[in-house]
Amino acid sequence: MRQGWFRASIILKKRTMRIYEFTIRVEGIDPDAADLEDRFYEAGCDDATISVYDGNINIEFYRESNSLAAAIKSALKNVLSAGVTITTIFSEPEIYMDE
Repeated sequence: MRQGWFRASIILKKRTMRIYEFTIRVEGIDPDAADLEDRFYEAGCDDATISVYDGNINIEFYRESNSLAAAIKSALKNVLSAGVTITTIFSEPEIYMDE
């Protein structure tokens, strides 16, 4: 019986992770650079898509985290380690549950 109680308490304490969608716009790197995608991938942005529109570099994240704030904070750290300057952060109103 004690083993069952312990198992139930672990299940209750488990936090639900969610996938948050947001975009970080950056500057300080040539949008036509051959290593653009690799630079961000190697910086830990492997859950993002890089797009360039009118010379603006947008990094669209789908990051799993316990909160939107934590997701953005970790993404900012990754993006800055790529040696760029962050100009804007866009947060989408939709939250996707990871089932």
